[in-house]
Amino acid sequence: MHRFRKKPKKGEEGCDGDEIACDSASSHSSSNEPIVESPFPGYVFACRLQDIPLNGGLKCKVGGKVLGVFKIRNSKGSKLYAISNRCAHQGFPLHRGNVEEVSGDNCVVCPAHGVRFNLRTGTAMDQNKYQQHVYQTKVFEGKVWVQLS
Repeated sequence: MHRFRKKPKKGEEGCDGDEIACDSASSHSSSNEPIVESPFPGYVFACRLQDIPLNGGLKCKVGGKVLGVFKIRNSKGSKLYAISNRCAHQGFPLHRGNVEEVSGDNCVVCPAHGVRFNLRTGTAMDQNKYQQHVYQTKVFEGKVWVQLS
């Protein structure tokens, strides 16, 4: 089971203004937060679907990992992606990058150096030596769940 809290206000500790935090039930979160049990074995709560900007990303801290969760709508329809948020090239936060379609694939562009990562595979489109970890996602009742393994 996981506890979640609403997006911290800008300026609060640990918040850069565009993230959601998720803590395990054994954390020191206040007891008045709702507890959500995963409807999918092996998946943990990441964020609310409505908190992810359309054609953009949201930084989520889940199970000790920091993910960029992206909601993309294009000619192929809508899709969610979860990827390790720190750029494998220089460590910058990918959730702040622009999203673009490259050769039919959705990619996030690192805001620091322009490396484009395929959101489905995690592979750098321009430099195959860089690889981001990707995570499977599911949506249930407006909540986004990720598989961390």
